[in-house]
Amino acid sequence: MADLRLRVGGVAAVIEEAKAVMSSGKPDEFLELLRLLHGDVKLLFDLTFKHNAPVPEANIRAASTILRRWLVDGDLERISRELIEPIKFPVSDTAPIVERVANTGTIDFFVTAGVMMNGFPIEGIHHSPLAPEENDIFPLLPMRLVHLDGRSFIRQKRLLYKSRWFTTEEILRYVANKLGGNHFDLRRPKFYGDLDGASQFMRYGGPEDGRGNSELYLILEPKSSEVIDGVHLEVIAIAASFIQASVGNTQLGTITVDKPGFLNPRRWMRRKPTFRFFDNADGGGEE
Repeated sequence: MADLRLRVGGVAAVIEEAKAVMSSGKPDEFLELLRLLHGDVKLLFDLTFKHNAPVPEANIRAASTILRRWLVDGDLERISRELIEPIKFPVSDTAPIVERVANTGTIDFFVTAGVMMNGFPIEGIHHSPLAPEENDIFPLLPMRLVHLDGRSFIRQKRLLYKSRWFTTEEILRYVANKLGGNHFDLRRPKFYGDLDGASQFMRYGGPEDGRGNSELYLILEPKSSEVIDGVHLEVIAIAASFIQASVGNTQLGTITVDKPGFLNPRRWMRRKPTFRFFDNADGGGEE
């Protein structure tokens, strides 16, 4: 069986380089943050990268806690201030999608994703009330890869629901706080309610009876007994970008796939992704 592996030598290299260019009066605190980053990159990989296996929902909530601390609460910014070059994150470029939606409004739901489900890449899941031939989003897919600095990354628009885009920061706050990944937050910022709607609109599984009250349900992980939603998919994708971030030419974590010798890559790539789709809005039928 193929096996996913992570090499985190990049973080160690950044630690060594940083020792020579310290500009603050607190080198011990800075180096300790880098050592914590080294451990958290490995932990995020263990939580969110599963080869041919579903990622448990509990793992996603745990990952959101780690990501929030680094990206939203400022720990990564504290590290960035001491580095000569900025930390850059590889992400799918949603800017053309955002612009197209603003101009035409042909879709009412969009999930950037960029994750593996049942062994296949899933990206740009969207819903349109229009007929397929009237949907002008298809020419923009797949999205190109870009590298964003930390501030741009947390402000990136990633999930659309009813003309409202949600950013990386809002998604992480929602999962880490509202869903209990960090602590259960009884406060209700307005965007929590909006993301509740996005979570209910389209779900992914999993079990055939996992639709609940969702309008759309896709069985992307037939082996899974759990149901997740677009917000969960985004946390997995954000974790992947975080793990593979880079400082200059040094990538923090490098993900590789070790495959047995008898596996034919060409045959593997010819496999076509299949999934079952349920639409409650049209009477709960299967397509």
